[in-house]
Amino acid sequence: MATYESIRPTIKSGDILAWSHRPWKTLYDMQIQVVRIATRSEYCHVGVAWVISGRVFVIEAVTPKVRIYPLSKLLPFYFIPVTGNWSDESEEFALAQVGCEYSKIEAIKSFFGVPDYNELWQCAELLAVVSKLNSINLGMKYTPSAIVDQALRYSNGLQLVE
Repeated sequence: MATYESIRPTIKSGDILAWSHRPWKTLYDMQIQVVRIATRSEYCHVGVAWVISGRVFVIEAVTPKVRIYPLSKLLPFYFIPVTGNWSDESEEFALAQVGCEYSKIEAIKSFFGVPDYNELWQCAELLAVVSKLNSINLGMKYTPSAIVDQALRYSNGLQLVE
């Protein structure tokens, strides 16, 4: 386990972030846990790190839209440093998705196969597409756990950050 302060300088754009076992305190928490249960996923959410001007953000698909959010506000999380290089193409694509709609239906459908190619995103699908632009193939099963399992092939492991 590491502290955010100690790991922050090592986070680079394109690194993979994952979350697990959120509490059941709010309606949003309950909705995330339902998706996690429906997809049989150890992890309930994934996103991609984006570092700019000395700040660390996550680009993530959440209800209601894809957003950019300060990573320091989303502790604890799992950090998976990847070997791929963040490209201008992946950054441009990821930023172009900000504001696009999130779909819980796409998240649930992802357990049964690849979601439809449309303008609706769920977290694992967005991360997989962005990572593919960085030459990181995270497979075709777009659940948070499947993404984490595949991401570990491009990393030295995952680390819990609090």
